[in-house]
Amino acid sequence: MKISKCFIVAIMFIISLVSVIAAPQPGLCYFGDSNGDCVIDFIDLKTAQNAAMPKPADYSGVTPSSPDVQDVNGDGFISGIDVLLIRDLMIGKVTSLGGKPTQIMIVQAPSQLDTTDGSDVIKVSVTDADGTPRAGIGVLFTVDDSSIATLDGRDPLDGDNYITDSDSVFELTDTIAQNGEAQIAINPLTPGTLTVNMVIPADPGKGVLNDITKSITIKVVDDGSGNQVNNAPVFNPIEPVSTYSNQQVQFVVSATDADSDPLTYSLISGPGSFDPATQTYTWTPTQADKTLSFTTYTLLFDVTDGLATTQASTTVTIVNRIPVIQNIADVIIDENNLVSVNPVVTDEDGDVWTVTYSIPLNMVGQWQTDSSSSGAYVITVTATDGISTVARTFNLNVNDVQQGGGSGGGGGSSGGTNLEFRNRKSDVIATPTIPAVPAIPTVEEATPAVPAQTSNENVQTNAVGNQVTGFSVVDTIKQNPITTAVASIIVLSLLGYGIYWFRK
Repeated sequence: MKISKCFIVAIMFIISLVSVIAAPQPGLCYFGDSNGDCVIDFIDLKTAQNAAMPKPADYSGVTPSSPDVQDVNGDGFISGIDVLLIRDLMIGKVTSLGGKPTQIMIVQAPSQLDTTDGSDVIKVSVTDADGTPRAGIGVLFTVDDSSIATLDGRDPLDGDNYITDSDSVFELTDTIAQNGEAQIAINPLTPGTLTVNMVIPADPGKGVLNDITKSITIKVVDDGSGNQVNNAPVFNPIEPVSTYSNQQVQFVVSATDADSDPLTYSLISGPGSFDPATQTYTWTPTQADKTLSFTTYTLLFDVTDGLATTQASTTVTIVNRIPVIQNIADVIIDENNLVSVNPVVTDEDGDVWTVTYSIPLNMVGQWQTDSSSSGAYVITVTATDGISTVARTFNLNVNDVQQGGGSGGGGGSSGGTNLEFRNRKSDVIATPTIPAVPAIPTVEEATPAVPAQTSNENVQTNAVGNQVTGFSVVDTIKQNPITTAVASIIVLSLLGYGIYWFRK
C-alpha cells in the first residue's frame, strides 16, 4: 500500500510539473515553439523541417496559431536556417539567433486620460535587431497603481479572448502580418499619475540575456466635462519598401488627430532624409549600403501634437540583383596564338563588378599559347558585385601544330567574346615538282626519250649527249636516277619475257 501511495504521489507531481511547464509564461514562450508547450524539442524541430520543405505543419497548439512563431531569424519565412536555429535552441546553443526580440516600441499611447471618457488604447510592438516585427512574444504589462487604471489585453491562453488585469501577460498579436502590434486597452478609474511598465523577462535558454523593458507615464484627470483633455495623434500605416541600389525611395508619412491639433513629424532613426514640411522621406541607397542579398534598414518616425507623441516604424529592404555574363562561345585555335577574352557583363543595379578567370588565362583574360600549349581546356569566367557571384564556362581547344607546318585551324567567337589571335608568320617551303617519267624505249630502238623539264625544277641538264646510241644504264642514271631506274626495271622485264618466249 505504501508503494501505491508513493506511486500516486509521483504521478501527481509529474502531472503538476507538466502543467507548470506547459502554461504560457512571459517572454519567449512561443519563440520557435510549434505546439505551445514552451519547450523546444524534437517535435518543434520536425515541424520546422516540414514547414521549410514545405509540408503540412501543425501550429494549432500555439497562441498565436501561426507559422511565424518558428521564423526565429526574422526574415519573414521559414527556411533551413530556421531549422538549424531551432536545433540550436533545442541543445542550448543560442549565440547565432538573429530573430530574437531586442526592443519594445510604443506605437501609440495617450499622454492624458479623462475618467469620464472611458478607455483608450496603448499600442506596442516587439522587433528584432533588424526592426522586423516579432509575433508570439508574451509581454508582461503592469501598472504601478491599479486604483488609477486597469488594462485589457489578449489572453495568452486563448488569443481570441481579452482579459482585464493590472498585472498580467498579454499576447501581442496573431501574426507578423499585423506588424507585430498589440492593442492594450487602458481603463481610467480615478485621477492620478499612472505608470505602465512592460517587460520581456530574460531567457538565456533562448538568447535573451537581459530583461527587455519599456514604460510610459499617463496622467489621468477628471474635468467633469465629459471631454477628454487630449487625443494622441495616430499614424496611418506605413508600408515596407523594397528597392535596389542607386534607385530612389520616396514616400509621404501621415497621421490623424481627433482634436485636429497641428502635428509635427520627424525621422528619429534610419538612413535617408526627411522633410517635416512636406512629410516626405527620401533616400537613394548606394552599393555600399548593401551587405547581404537582402539588406533591411528600419525607419522610426514620430508625430506630436505638442502634448502626446506617437511613433511608427517601417523598413526599407535593398535587394541585390546578381550580375549577368552573356554566353561565351567555345574557341578552337592553333598553338602560338594569343587568346584574349573580353566577356560582356551587365548589372541591373549599376553596381561596380569585377571579373576573374580560371587558369591558364591570366587576371586580364589573356593567354599567349606556345608550341607546348595544345590540349582541351574548360575556362570559367566569374563576375561579382561584392555580394553575389555568377559564373560562365566555355571550352578552349588548342590544336597541336607540327614543326615546319600548321594544322590549318582557326579561331572564332560569338556571344560577346572578343578573341584575338596574333599568328606568327611561318616560313614558306617550296615543294619541288617531281620530274616527268621518260618514255619507255622499245627493244629494237633501245634509245630512251629525253625526260621533259618543267619550269619549277631546279635541275639543269646538258644539251649535248641527249642522243644516246645503244642502251647505256650509266648515261641514263647520270641524267635522272629515279626515272632511269624505273625505266630499267621495265626494260629488263620485257627482255626477260622475250627470252622466255623464244626458248618456249
